[in-house]
Amino acid sequence: MRVNRCTASGKPHRYGSAASSGSVVANDPVNGKDPTGMSCTKNGEGAYSCQIDRVAYKDENNKVQYRAATADDHKDYAKAESAMTNAANAAAQAGDTKFQVKVDGVEPFNVTGNEIASNLASATATVDPNNVSLDSRIGDAKMSMNPGDLRIYAGALDSRPGLGTMDQMTVEFLHEGIHQTPGEIRALGGIPLSPSAHQNPYNGVALKIFGRRYR
Repeated sequence: MRVNRCTASGKPHRYGSAASSGSVVANDPVNGKDPTGMSCTKNGEGAYSCQIDRVAYKDENNKVQYRAATADDHKDYAKAESAMTNAANAAAQAGDTKFQVKVDGVEPFNVTGNEIASNLASATATVDPNNVSLDSRIGDAKMSMNPGDLRIYAGALDSRPGLGTMDQMTVEFLHEGIHQTPGEIRALGGIPLSPSAHQNPYNGVALKIFGRRYR
């Protein structure tokens, strides 16, 4: 499945919904397919507009299943889509600027804004509002990124005051975009990354990129 419905928009935007009135299921309201076969397209200014691809749920046999995102899903999760769009555009604006990531026990590595933007744009974006696919080994994670697989869990969607704000979600998407970049893969060398040790360093880089975009 080609992924993370990132399509061209007029200009980068911060808070507007990423779903246009014509984009329904993966940009094809009839067949639920992307006729271009591309995961992401950009306008002449390099602006992204991102949408979720699918929603996780459990069937009657208590097995985790996935369905293509519908027009209603795009409305329900418009804030997540906008935050993902903001993150992709913030990273793209940083371009080839290198940001050093230092995690205890791991060789320091560099990541560029373009690498993060490409990572976000090329991953299947799955909303999991009930945490049915959340791996118990990563605890109460709000998001996760595996190769080509971006998950958005209930914690990131929490709408209580102080939680799930647009800025916070944007930083979280930037954080996840650092995972699976070439520098991280080389630095880890197949060794699992500590869930706790990497949080502050990754958040620090994400905040730097976010600050460059919206200062």
